[in-house]
Amino acid sequence: CMLLVAGSGVIGRYVYTRIHHGLYGRQRTLQELQAQTGGFSADMAAGFRMAPELLARLRRFQHEATDASAGMLARFWRFVSIRPRAYVLYRQSLRDLNSQMRPGDDDWMQARDLVDTYLNGVVDLAQFRTYERIFSLWHVLHIPLVFLLLLSAIFHVIAVHMY
Repeated sequence: CMLLVAGSGVIGRYVYTRIHHGLYGRQRTLQELQAQTGGFSADMAAGFRMAPELLARLRRFQHEATDASAGMLARFWRFVSIRPRAYVLYRQSLRDLNSQMRPGDDDWMQARDLVDTYLNGVVDLAQFRTYERIFSLWHVLHIPLVFLLLLSAIFHVIAVHMY
Protein backbone atom coordinates (compact mmCIF):
# COMPACT_ATOMS: atom_id res chain seq x y z
CA CYS A 1 0.00 0.00 0.00
CA MET A 2 2.81 2.36 0.86
CA LEU A 3 4.50 1.83 -2.52
CA LEU A 4 1.19 2.34 -4.32
CA VAL A 5 0.49 5.61 -2.51
CA ALA A 6 4.06 6.84 -2.99
CA GLY A 7 4.04 5.95 -6.69
CA SER A 8 0.65 7.57 -7.13
CA GLY A 9 1.93 10.66 -5.35
CA VAL A 10 4.92 10.96 -7.69
CA ILE A 11 2.67 10.64 -10.73
CA GLY A 12 0.22 13.17 -9.26
CA ARG A 13 3.01 15.65 -8.57
CA TYR A 14 4.22 15.40 -12.16
CA VAL A 15 0.73 15.99 -13.55
CA TYR A 16 0.22 18.82 -11.05
CA THR A 17 3.30 20.64 -12.39
CA ARG A 18 1.91 20.40 -15.93
CA ILE A 19 -1.26 22.36 -15.07
CA HIS A 20 0.10 24.78 -12.42
CA HIS A 21 2.79 27.46 -12.42
CA GLY A 22 5.61 25.54 -10.73
CA LEU A 23 5.11 23.18 -7.82
CA TYR A 24 3.22 25.60 -5.57
CA GLY A 25 1.85 28.17 -8.02
CA ARG A 26 -1.65 28.98 -9.05
CA GLN A 27 -3.39 26.92 -11.69
CA ARG A 28 -2.80 27.85 -15.30
CA THR A 29 -5.74 28.59 -17.50
CA LEU A 30 -6.31 27.64 -21.09
CA GLN A 31 -6.73 31.32 -21.94
CA GLU A 32 -3.26 32.11 -20.53
CA LEU A 33 -1.67 29.43 -22.68
CA GLN A 34 -3.57 30.58 -25.77
CA ALA A 35 -2.56 34.21 -25.17
CA GLN A 36 1.06 33.18 -24.63
CA THR A 37 1.14 31.15 -27.84
CA GLY A 38 -0.60 33.95 -29.72
CA GLY A 39 2.06 36.40 -28.53
CA PHE A 40 4.81 34.09 -29.75
CA SER A 41 2.99 33.76 -33.05
CA ALA A 42 2.94 37.55 -33.51
CA ASP A 43 6.65 37.77 -32.63
CA MET A 44 7.42 35.03 -35.11
CA ALA A 45 5.47 36.68 -37.91
CA ALA A 46 7.60 39.79 -37.44
CA GLY A 47 10.87 37.89 -37.03
CA PHE A 48 10.54 35.35 -39.85
CA ARG A 49 9.61 37.48 -42.83
CA MET A 50 12.60 36.06 -44.67
CA ALA A 51 11.48 32.47 -44.04
CA PRO A 52 7.75 32.30 -44.86
CA GLU A 53 7.81 28.51 -45.40
CA LEU A 54 9.17 28.04 -41.87
CA LEU A 55 6.46 30.27 -40.46
CA ALA A 56 3.78 28.40 -42.42
CA ARG A 57 5.10 25.04 -41.16
CA LEU A 58 5.05 26.24 -37.55
CA ARG A 59 1.51 27.60 -37.87
CA ARG A 60 0.35 24.36 -39.51
CA PHE A 61 1.85 22.43 -36.59
CA GLN A 62 -0.05 24.63 -34.13
CA HIS A 63 -3.31 24.11 -36.00
CA GLU A 64 -2.82 20.32 -36.07
CA ALA A 65 -1.80 20.23 -32.41
CA THR A 66 -4.78 22.21 -31.14
CA ASP A 67 -7.50 20.85 -33.43
CA ALA A 68 -10.44 20.06 -31.15
CA SER A 69 -12.49 18.24 -33.77
CA ALA A 70 -10.35 15.10 -33.70
CA GLY A 71 -11.73 11.84 -32.32
CA MET A 72 -10.71 10.26 -29.05
CA LEU A 73 -8.12 7.92 -30.58
CA ALA A 74 -6.62 10.75 -32.63
CA ARG A 75 -6.42 12.98 -29.54
CA PHE A 76 -4.68 10.21 -27.58
CA TRP A 77 -2.17 9.70 -30.39
CA ARG A 78 -1.59 13.44 -30.61
CA PHE A 79 -1.02 13.64 -26.84
CA VAL A 80 1.55 10.84 -26.98
CA SER A 81 3.33 11.91 -30.16
CA ILE A 82 3.31 15.70 -29.97
CA ARG A 83 6.64 16.16 -28.14
CA PRO A 84 8.62 14.00 -30.59
CA ARG A 85 6.90 15.72 -33.51
CA ALA A 86 7.76 19.13 -32.04
CA TYR A 87 11.38 18.04 -31.68
CA VAL A 88 11.53 16.92 -35.32
CA LEU A 89 10.01 20.23 -36.40
CA TYR A 90 12.53 22.09 -34.22
CA ARG A 91 15.42 20.28 -35.95
CA GLN A 92 13.93 21.06 -39.38
CA SER A 93 13.52 24.69 -38.34
CA LEU A 94 17.17 24.85 -37.32
CA ARG A 95 18.16 23.57 -40.75
CA ASP A 96 16.00 26.26 -42.35
CA LEU A 97 17.51 28.91 -40.10
CA ASN A 98 21.01 27.68 -40.93
CA SER A 99 20.29 28.20 -44.62
CA GLN A 100 18.84 31.69 -44.03
CA MET A 101 21.24 33.02 -41.37
CA ARG A 102 24.74 32.44 -40.16
CA PRO A 103 24.70 29.97 -37.24
CA GLY A 104 25.96 31.46 -34.01
CA ASP A 105 24.93 35.06 -34.77
CA ASP A 106 22.76 36.89 -32.28
CA ASP A 107 19.87 36.93 -34.75
CA TRP A 108 20.22 33.19 -35.33
CA MET A 109 20.26 32.45 -31.59
CA GLN A 110 17.27 34.73 -31.04
CA ALA A 111 15.35 33.00 -33.84
CA ARG A 112 16.30 29.57 -32.47
CA ASP A 113 15.10 30.52 -28.99
CA LEU A 114 11.87 31.92 -30.41
CA VAL A 115 11.16 28.69 -32.32
CA ASP A 116 11.96 26.62 -29.22
CA THR A 117 9.72 28.72 -26.97
CA TYR A 118 6.91 28.71 -29.52
CA LEU A 119 6.98 24.93 -29.99
CA ASN A 120 7.05 24.34 -26.24
CA GLY A 121 4.08 26.69 -25.85
CA VAL A 122 2.13 24.85 -28.55
CA VAL A 123 2.89 21.48 -26.92
CA ASP A 124 1.79 22.80 -23.51
CA LEU A 125 -1.38 24.20 -25.04
CA ALA A 126 -2.17 20.95 -26.86
CA GLN A 127 -1.64 18.79 -23.77
CA PHE A 128 -3.24 21.06 -21.17
CA ARG A 129 -6.81 19.70 -21.18
CA THR A 130 -5.60 16.11 -21.14
CA TYR A 131 -3.41 16.80 -18.11
CA GLU A 132 -6.36 18.46 -16.37
CA ARG A 133 -8.48 15.37 -17.01
CA ILE A 134 -5.69 13.05 -15.84
CA PHE A 135 -5.29 15.11 -12.66
CA SER A 136 -8.98 14.88 -11.82
CA LEU A 137 -8.96 11.12 -12.44
CA TRP A 138 -5.80 10.82 -10.36
CA HIS A 139 -7.67 12.29 -7.38
CA VAL A 140 -10.35 9.64 -7.77
CA LEU A 141 -7.68 6.93 -7.54
CA HIS A 142 -5.27 8.49 -5.04
CA ILE A 143 -7.72 9.31 -2.23
CA PRO A 144 -8.95 5.68 -1.81
CA LEU A 145 -5.31 4.54 -1.87
CA VAL A 146 -4.52 6.89 1.02
CA PHE A 147 -7.42 5.46 3.04
CA LEU A 148 -6.28 1.94 2.16
CA LEU A 149 -2.82 2.82 3.46
CA LEU A 150 -4.31 4.23 6.64
CA LEU A 151 -6.40 1.09 7.21
CA SER A 152 -3.43 -1.19 6.56
CA ALA A 153 -1.30 0.84 9.02
CA ILE A 154 -4.01 0.52 11.69
CA PHE A 155 -4.34 -3.19 10.98
CA HIS A 156 -0.54 -3.55 11.18
CA VAL A 157 -0.34 -1.80 14.58
CA ILE A 158 -3.20 -3.90 15.97
CA ALA A 159 -1.71 -7.14 14.62
CA VAL A 160 1.72 -6.35 16.09
CA HIS A 161 0.27 -5.64 19.51
CA MET A 162 -1.95 -8.74 19.50
CA TYR A 163 1.02 -11.07 19.05
